[in-house]
Amino acid sequence: MSEARFEQYNEVINNLVGESIGCSPMSWNAGTLTIDCDGTAIHYKLKNHEDENKASLSDELRGLCEQLYVLMRDNGDVWNAATINYFKKEDTWGFKVDFEYAPSENENS
Repeated sequence: MSEARFEQYNEVINNLVGESIGCSPMSWNAGTLTIDCDGTAIHYKLKNHEDENKASLSDELRGLCEQLYVLMRDNGDVWNAATINYFKKEDTWGFKVDFEYAPSENENS
């Protein structure tokens, strides 16, 4: 079952990267999508600190951010923040994903 779970995660993440690139200005060669959840709401930002042109968040991007959080939460993978860094290398796009998890109660003992 867990392999199917990760396939679902990969599909949503790949769609998120594609939509993030689509929401980015043509001048961007990289960007960072951050998704934060405070327990009641999901917040997202799409930025490139080296380019003053602003991205425009689409409804599809917002929906994919929420879909990723809900999908992972429903599978027991609850995170506080996700960061997706995407970048252009030659003529292709790559990306790196990081998740920030709340410390578990066991870590504090």
